[in-house]
Amino acid sequence: MKDIADRSFHLALSSAIPLKAKQCDLFIEPPEMTKFGIFEMDKMQEVVDYAYKYTLSMKNEIEKFKQSI
Repeated sequence: MKDIADRSFHLALSSAIPLKAKQCDLFIEPPEMTKFGIFEMDKMQEVVDYAYKYTLSMKNEIEKFKQSI
């Protein structure tokens, strides 16, 4: 049952995110976030570490963006 709810949540978000992202000045979306289930609280630290490392890998792009505003 959790798998169905998780999949439904991801499908709902996947249609809403592109519209919301267009409203952002800077939008960071780590690839492969769908490998984490929304209800997998035991993987929370793994999600945070993954997103943090991805954001760090974009440091140069983020700095360029900051200088452009």
